[in-house]
Amino acid sequence: MSRITFEDVSTAARRLVESGDRPSAPKIRKLLGDRGGMATIQKHLDSWREADGKDAEASQVPEMPEQLAADAQTLIQQIWRQARIAADEEIQADREKLAQERSLMQEKLDETIAVSEQQEQQIDDLKDQVKSLGQKVDELDQASQSAKAELAESGTQAAVLAERCSQYEKSLQAAQEREEKLLAQLEKLSESIKTNAPGKKA
Repeated sequence: MSRITFEDVSTAARRLVESGDRPSAPKIRKLLGDRGGMATIQKHLDSWREADGKDAEASQVPEMPEQLAADAQTLIQQIWRQARIAADEEIQADREKLAQERSLMQEKLDETIAVSEQQEQQIDDLKDQVKSLGQKVDELDQASQSAKAELAESGTQAAVLAERCSQYEKSLQAAQEREEKLLAQLEKLSESIKTNAPGKKA
């Protein structure tokens, strides 16, 4: 039995590639008439692949049949179309979700602004009330001061009037006493006149 060489294995490998088959140690051994050991064939096959076997195998890859290529293209287009539709639907859903979130945020912002404006209005109203109360307090304070002044003046006038009344009462009492004395004198004078009248017995 002759020894299997690198050239033998290379030639058998090329034949397999040209026939559209992938080279392997068992297939090469069969082509060589079942000669050589599997280890030796595998060793030469590995060397062939390292040298030019890869390029040979690549160049002998059969082309895809035209119908299969068309079917594959159609399938790829369908997959791409479905993927694009799904992507568009997802994008549209995201847009709607973002629009809803934006609308809610705008509503909250509007509510916040409305509440803020309402609070500002309430603050302005309270300021006006405080200002009005302050004016009323000032007016009441002025009225109180005026009342105190009038009361003090009235007290002074009352004291003067009381003094005058006291003097009038004293004068009245003196007049009454004088009147009583005059009446007494008048009564005595009348009695004296009656006693000394002519024709009246002594």
